[in-house]
Parts: sequence; C-alpha cells; structure tokens
Amino acid sequence: MPPINTAPGPIEAAELLKQIRSEKKVTDREGNWHELHSGIDENEGRFLSELIKGFSPNRSVEVGCAYGISSLYICDSLRQVSNAPQHTIIDPFQDTNWHGVGLYNLERCGFDFVEHVNQLSEFALPELLREKGEGHFDFALIDGLHTMDHTLLDMFYMTRLLKVGGVLVVDDVNMPPVNRAVRYVMNYPCYEFAGKAEHQISNKVKLLSAAQSAMKLVSYLVPKREHFFAGSVLHSHKMLGVDSSMVALKKIATDDRSWNWYKHF
Repeated sequence: MPPINTAPGPIEAAELLKQIRSEKKVTDREGNWHELHSGIDENEGRFLSELIKGFSPNRSVEVGCAYGISSLYICDSLRQVSNAPQHTIIDPFQDTNWHGVGLYNLERCGFDFVEHVNQLSEFALPELLREKGEGHFDFALIDGLHTMDHTLLDMFYMTRLLKVGGVLVVDDVNMPPVNRAVRYVMNYPCYEFAGKAEHQISNKVKLLSAAQSAMKLVSYLVPKREHFFAGSVLHSHKMLGVDSSMVALKKIATDDRSWNWYKHF
C-alpha cells in the first residue's frame, strides 16, 4: 500500500482527509500505518467548518487531537477566515497512544500556527487561564476524556477562556456522561444554543424520545414536577438540541452567576 503523500511541500487538508477516509488508515512520521479507529465524521467536520466560517475566529483551542481529523478541519477553516490564525491543542497522549499522527498530519498540510500543550486538560486549562487571561480564545472544541466530571471541568474552564461572542463545541454528546455535562452547562445564562451536527438517529434513540414525550405529559399532572422527574423527561434531548453527536454553544455574556446558582437539568 503506497503512503498517502510522499511528495515534498504541503498537501491540501481536504485531499488528505479524503485519502485518509478512503484508506481508513493513517501514517506516522516513520511511515508506519495505523487503523483509523477514532475521529469525527464528515458531517461533524462540515459542521465545524461552517461554524468557523460563520464566526470568523482568530484563536482556537482544542482538547484532544488523536489522529488530527478535527484539527485538520479547524485549521483549514481557520486559515481561510483569519490573517493571524492561532490554534492550541491540548493532548498529553499524542506521542504515545496516537503515535504523533495528529501533529504530523497538521505539519504535512503546512499549518505552522499550531501550539501543542503536552498536558492533561485539568492541568493545562487552568494554566492557560493564568497565562492568557479570560476571553483569550474565540473558538473551542472539547473532545478529551469522556467522563462527566472531566467534560464538565473542561467546559467550566473553556467558559472562562472564551470571549463573549465565542463558540464552544462539544463532541460525542450522544454519550451519556458527556450529554449530562452539556445539559448542565447549557443552563448557564451566558450561553445560547448555536447548532448541532447532522446525525442519524437510531431506532433506540427514537424510542427513548417517544418515551420521554409520554413521561413529560404525565409530569404536567404533578405539582413541583421538577423535584420528581429527571431533567431529561421535562426537557428532552430533542427539545434542547442535544440529540446529536456534536453541539455548539455561543457565549453571549460574561459568566456572572451568583455563588449559589443552580438550575435543574
């Protein structure tokens, strides 16, 4: 099997993405092949590109790079809309689990405005906040560890790091722990829903949605129903827009919640 591209000079990101999807493999700097078992799909990539082209950010940040599929979409779009693009990647597993493929793919496309932070996000994000200050980034993607607490921590710090008018995107929202974290942060008064990637809904999810709708009708008969029914019953995934694999929130104000703020989710 020939390598994807051995010619000198940068390769177009669209061409590289097309070849990677066709081969379902990626290659590292040493020419070793690895099965493509992780990465966003074309609908999600198109969604990221459309968001960036619509909001025209200059500085973006991403938690999780893996084989660099999402990074290629982000950097390619960023270069089209900005005269001084900057992209920060937080991924401590790039040189181990991912064999350096993600950063190598970005280099092959000539994206020379990428900074790699080789730390876990729970250490890197507070450090970036101290170093860069609040409101430094215009665009953020979270696709790191997928536990609820890690996702919530990433979203908390990204909220501080994003400027007003910036966009926060979370991937794998169809996974229960990620979904719960997103549902909670969507309640922040500083955010509004900004869109979701096209996603084919399985029969299982359709059945769950129907059951949620039925339970919601029942809930109207119960006083103070928010104390007795889960938030997913009172506000279905479809109603909130979190019935997709990738969701975007726009920061419309500073996060000035009171010390005891809470909203049922």
